Amino acid sequence: MRDVGLQDFLDKVIAFQPENIQAVVLLGGIFRNKKIINQWSDIDLIIIWKDILSVDLVEFSDIIDDWERSYMIRLDITQVSVKELMDINLSQYLFNGIIINALKRDDVRDVIYGSIPDFKISDEQEKQSALFYINHMLFWQREYYIESLLRSNNEQIKSLIPILIRRTFSIVRASLRLFDIYCHPYEDSIYNIENKFPEICTNVLWKMLDIKDSFDEFQFNDIDILLEIRNFTEIFVDTILKKYNDTLS
Repeated sequence: MRDVGLQDFLDKVIAFQPENIQAVVLLGGIFRNKKIINQWSDIDLIIIWKDILSVDLVEFSDIIDDWERSYMIRLDITQVSVKELMDINLSQYLFNGIIINALKRDDVRDVIYGSIPDFKISDEQEKQSALFYINHMLFWQREYYIESLLRSNNEQIKSLIPILIRRTFSIVRASLRLFDIYCHPYEDSIYNIENKFPEICTNVLWKMLDIKDSFDEFQFNDIDILLEIRNFTEIFVDTILKKYNDTLS
């Protein structure tokens, strides 16, 4: 944690509003790999506030901006309130897959400050959160292509590809959760897809993994890989949702 400057950020956040922080949770690639991958990694955190309305967003945003400028790493922070987790009138409508998956399963996160409330999420709600995430990411990808990727030059596209690959693998991982398979992204996701759904072609997933693993040397010069990723996602989501629907009948 100290190697990537996270302790410095944690100290600043605790000093910012110590009485209002229930927990700070580390998840994602930094938690799994314990290292930064150049031009690829960001730091994923969940902050649980006791009173989210009391958060001074201007000051909090300045803390994040100063830290990112100092360490040249992006912070991806998901915020949730204790009330949203504990009040049944709110918690039953919580469908954020990042929060549900990370807070329910201690093997995918590390509580680096405070403690997670003892909240309850039903299995059905967890499935719904995965469905909502898949749907949201599918529509995000369609927008990302026409508003960002396909309007950029090759050098710009390279800088935009990591988020496309991360979120495509996130769709795959969320899809597996529909079938009670909980795994890490990338290799684990591919192996589980090949095992559970051997009829699904995973070639483009392996291509994306190769790009990730050798990203410093990767030179974008062929739009075909973007079209492959797009076609895979559209067909994959269609296939998975139909298979999930079959399990309900």
